Amino acid sequence: MSCNSKLSSQNNETEQSGSINGLEKNDTSQNEIIKLLRQVIEQNSIMLSDIKALKGHHILTMRNNLYKRPHGFPLKTVEEFKELETDTDRLQELLTYLKFVGGIKLREALSHFQKETMTDELTCKFTYWGRTKESLPFYNTQIAKVYFYAAKTCPNFKGPETRAEFKLEIMEVFRAAKQRQYLKNNKATLEMEEMCSEDTGSNDTDGIPETEDLDASNESE
Repeated sequence: MSCNSKLSSQNNETEQSGSINGLEKNDTSQNEIIKLLRQVIEQNSIMLSDIKALKGHHILTMRNNLYKRPHGFPLKTVEEFKELETDTDRLQELLTYLKFVGGIKLREALSHFQKETMTDELTCKFTYWGRTKESLPFYNTQIAKVYFYAAKTCPNFKGPETRAEFKLEIMEVFRAAKQRQYLKNNKATLEMEEMCSEDTGSNDTDGIPETEDLDASNESE
C-alpha cells in the first residue's frame, strides 16, 4: 500500500471519528436543551397555577366583600336609623351592596332592600308620608334615596322612572312587612297563651282533692 493510500485512509478514519464525536456532542446538547425546556415548561405551569389560584382568591374576596351585608344591618331601632341618616360612608356602602342584592322586579328588589336594611318591627314605625302621630315619614330620608338609586341602577329590570312609581311600590313593601310583624306578634301571643293554659292544666291534675270536696265529705260524716 502506498503512503498516499495510508494517509487517505487515516484521514477518512479521522473524519468519521470527528463526525461521530460531533453527532454525539449534538445529541448531548439537544438532550440538555430538551431538559431545560421541560424544566421551563414545568416552572411556567407551576407559575400559571399559582397565578390562577391568586386570581381566584382575589375574585372570591371581591365577591364576598360585594355580597357581604355591611356591618350593623338590619337596623333595629329608630336611634340606629337616625344615626345612619348622617353617616355618608355607610350610606354609600349600603348603596353599593343593595345594587348587587337587586331582584327580578322593582317590588321584589325593594322588598329585599327593606329586609336587608330594617327589621319588620322597625319598619312598622314608618309610613311613606308619616302623617299620623304614631308614624315617622320615610319619603324624605336618606335611606329612601338609597333605595331609589339602587333600584334605578339595578341591571335586572327597568328601575322606577318617577317618585310616584317608587312610592306605590315601597308602600306595598311596607304593608307586607307590617303584615309579617302582625302575624309574628300573634304567633308569639298564641304560644304564650298555650303555655299558660298548659301550666294551669297541670295544676288541676296533681291528684290532690279540692278543699271544698274535703269539707263536704267531713260534713256528710
